[in-house]
Amino acid sequence: MVAKKMLVILALCVIVCLALGALTDAAYAQDVGARGGDKALAAKDGTKLGTKKFDADKLPGKLEMGLAAGSVIAMIAVFKWL
Repeated sequence: MVAKKMLVILALCVIVCLALGALTDAAYAQDVGARGGDKALAAKDGTKLGTKKFDADKLPGKLEMGLAAGSVIAMIAVFKWL
């Protein structure tokens, strides 16, 4: 009985893997004749590590920080008691 369940699980995993492989297209990172587009960015002067200034409008507010802290507490509770 256990061996039959394991074979069914294995067959389902193989079917899912084959379906995912058949339904996806090949992704190419770069075309054959393409040139590097980041050369200007790499040669740019005046950029140093650690000099980025944060935009105050894009920083999380108190509500977002509270939700993040509550989510962490809930995750710990789930791992501990469930």
